[in-house]
Amino acid sequence: SLYEVDDIIKYNRTDQGEWWFWKNKKRFPCHDNGDCLAYLPLAFHHYKDPKAFLDLDKEFYGSIMKGEEDKTLFRTKDGRAAARRWPNFDVTQQYFDRVRAAMKDAENEDLQVFATTNKWPMQQTQKVMNRVYCMVPFIWTQAYLPSYHAIRKTWGKRCDILKFMIDPIIGDKESGFLDLRSNEPDYEMPEDVVVISDMQRPWNACPDDPEGNCRNIWEKIWRSWLWCNSNGDSDLAEWFVKVDADSFLFPENMKRYVMGKGWSPDEHHYFGHILKHRDDTGPMIAGAAVFFSRATLKAAANIFSKFDNVVVSNSGVNRNVKNCEDAFTDLEEVLTSVCLKKHLDVDADPALDGMGQELAIVGEIEDVLLWNRTEQGEWWYWKNKPKKHPQTGKDNMHYCCGDLPIAFHGYKDSQWFFKLENEIYSEEVSDNGDGWKSYQWRNPSQTERYFDRVRHAMEEAASVGS
Repeated sequence: SLYEVDDIIKYNRTDQGEWWFWKNKKRFPCHDNGDCLAYLPLAFHHYKDPKAFLDLDKEFYGSIMKGEEDKTLFRTKDGRAAARRWPNFDVTQQYFDRVRAAMKDAENEDLQVFATTNKWPMQQTQKVMNRVYCMVPFIWTQAYLPSYHAIRKTWGKRCDILKFMIDPIIGDKESGFLDLRSNEPDYEMPEDVVVISDMQRPWNACPDDPEGNCRNIWEKIWRSWLWCNSNGDSDLAEWFVKVDADSFLFPENMKRYVMGKGWSPDEHHYFGHILKHRDDTGPMIAGAAVFFSRATLKAAANIFSKFDNVVVSNSGVNRNVKNCEDAFTDLEEVLTSVCLKKHLDVDADPALDGMGQELAIVGEIEDVLLWNRTEQGEWWYWKNKPKKHPQTGKDNMHYCCGDLPIAFHGYKDSQWFFKLENEIYSEEVSDNGDGWKSYQWRNPSQTERYFDRVRHAMEEAASVGS
């Protein structure tokens, strides 16, 4: 930064015009919103008062960075701490928060590399393996096939391994149903599609649902992970994610996340967007994207293997089940957490960035950006989640959204996947027409500003990683 942070962060190329600072520079979106300062800066300039050096040191290396008590700090009415009352205070502090979070993440990543290779990143000769196995539970019908193709052309291509787990019964009411267990030799499926042929409950036999969908999700999930382990796939990756077909995944950001946490795939980890609204079963990970370490996946599969020794109940959907068992239910989030806690003593871990912001988003991103705990009140999404950040004391825990997201959720229309691919990766891919090109975000200003931050953070993370 050529000038004081609080000054240069206000620069706006459109408003200021092309003075010498901007002359002949390539234009980027951040030139018009003051968001061009990198979160891993090399230098700040133009601080004539030497006391500013001491205050900057507190911000990034001293009491504020370490969360230590310091009576010399400036404090706002809402309890926020700063080394001084910086000009343009709110925007400057928001930037400082992001710098601190990025520095902590970078330091943790360096430590993990050292612990794994006994070499610091500059000395590395071998890359740490953090392969991601993406498992998508799926129903093979004409209505859902656009999602299959969209996933493969967008976020799915960034998974190290991508598998779609389908029921043995395919088709729909209009075209007719086909049971692949008796017709599989005559019907060839794509290589990334796995038929879970030992499913005991048909998905299409519930007349109360418009599509006849019985929503027997739990059996499909545990049998899919059991198949993964029994067929050797659990040795093909270090990290595993069950991801809904209406979620947009960022596998590369998930790799950065576990590296930053210093986690090993041979330890137990179960993480994603944590929900705490059920008092009867405890915390769980939202089903939009459920992440496991290899150790947890293998141990869970061992638990699930005992289910086949129990008599199967087909008496109808049970939404009251609370035990680790096979059941006719869609409560896969609840039962996954119950099984891991009961048999492995593994707790759900929230995927948050250094500022306590969510990385796994359970709704459409343009909507969740507007969710505000104070204005909305304590509905189920916020229930029992802590408000204050344990280090900064700010009331921003679990807010949306971190700059290196690992998942967005809620895109039933798969054309939105192409829209997101174009926004984040600048790639124009499509299938079945280009309808996505006319799609508009419901909250365009805030959504585009967030996407600017995401692109910036991902480019910076990629350059550091390379």
